[in-house]
Amino acid sequence: MFRFALALVASLLPAMTLAIPITYEFNAKLVDILHGTGEPLPIASIHGYVTFESDAELSYSSESSSSSGSSIQNRFDAAVLSVDATFNDGDHFTSNNIGGAWLNAYTRIDTSTATDWFLGASTQADDGRLFSIYIDKRCSVACPDSTLSSLMLVDNLTNIPGIIGGPHFNVAIWAAPTGEALRYTYDVTMFRKVPEPGSFALLGIGLLGIRVTRRRNSEMN
Repeated sequence: MFRFALALVASLLPAMTLAIPITYEFNAKLVDILHGTGEPLPIASIHGYVTFESDAELSYSSESSSSSGSSIQNRFDAAVLSVDATFNDGDHFTSNNIGGAWLNAYTRIDTSTATDWFLGASTQADDGRLFSIYIDKRCSVACPDSTLSSLMLVDNLTNIPGIIGGPHFNVAIWAAPTGEALRYTYDVTMFRKVPEPGSFALLGIGLLGIRVTRRRNSEMN
């Protein structure tokens, strides 16, 4: 039985390294309303889940340089698979429409120890509202590169390895996908990876193997 469990784990490992969607759970609080009335902001928050396609295809890549620095920008299509979020007033945002994501790494020529690193991603709900994520951070040499696969290795996007500062990590909800629509901007306070089902499957198989081994040793004694 134990050998069977090990064989099953070995057979599952290759499949689990394939395109497994990656889901992040997030919390955020309202900090700005663009095109609003100018009245004091209400106390508002949002909690939800965003699912990315871990092996989304690279559809566009460019490199450029100027007197102030050089940059690499990569665009990934079909990167956002779904969004499910709930506001503190009970309003709900759900999107199963495929969205895109882009990453940009901007390295200053005058220093090799810092990179301005950006992430943008968006998807649209059936009711027309637009959901977007924006990260603007400065990284040290250890910062992830501008590929989606590198980003997806990070378990907690509010604690990206190599980050040394930066002003923004926002979630925004547009009332409609136009520049004149209301935009609600939320500062992200938590954005962490949710373990995929494959991880729980491996854990269960491992526990089963330990139990079988203990039972066998008990019977032998």
